[in-house]
Amino acid sequence: MGYGGLHPTGKIISLIASFEAFIGLLSFAVSTGLLYGRFSKPKPKIMFSKNALISPYREITGLMARVANPKNNQLINVKASMIFSQVEDIDGAKKRKFYTLDLEMRKISLFVTSWTIVHPISIDSPLFNLSHNDLKERNAEMILLLSGFDESYNQDMHARTSYKSEEIITDAKFVSAIGFGEGQQSVIRLDKLNDFEMIN
Repeated sequence: MGYGGLHPTGKIISLIASFEAFIGLLSFAVSTGLLYGRFSKPKPKIMFSKNALISPYREITGLMARVANPKNNQLINVKASMIFSQVEDIDGAKKRKFYTLDLEMRKISLFVTSWTIVHPISIDSPLFNLSHNDLKERNAEMILLLSGFDESYNQDMHARTSYKSEEIITDAKFVSAIGFGEGQQSVIRLDKLNDFEMIN
């Protein structure tokens, strides 16, 4: 124990010294566990496209954002939600309002490669008939939230990003990021995740 010239004598003093040694070792063990758990906690590595696009969707248009899973781990029961906010003139006062957008697909069972999340801009959408200038004037912003379960780490996963008005591109569509590897196996080209082309 490193008592040196001083050491406990008697049963009671030895018991107190043993208790102090036990508490000291236990404190170091707990501190090490907490410190390791704090810094070793895995973080989600979901990749989001740099821009959200307003693209042709069926017979209307849709607000689209693309996400990808760059890791080899599998994410299951992944849910997405889009929130749109803009500044509106209400009773002569400027107020920011928030809208939860309807999505073509809110949940996928297995997220392995990429997913293009689409909000159909129908007549009921708060983005209906809004131009790019309207989005800028209203200081619009779209928030994208993802949640799911990481099977590799056996824990819930949460990720989010946002797109301001200057990051929302109209009359554009994403370039396909799916390619083929060896043996004609489908692969995701992460370097093309942000690629899009303008529509005349």
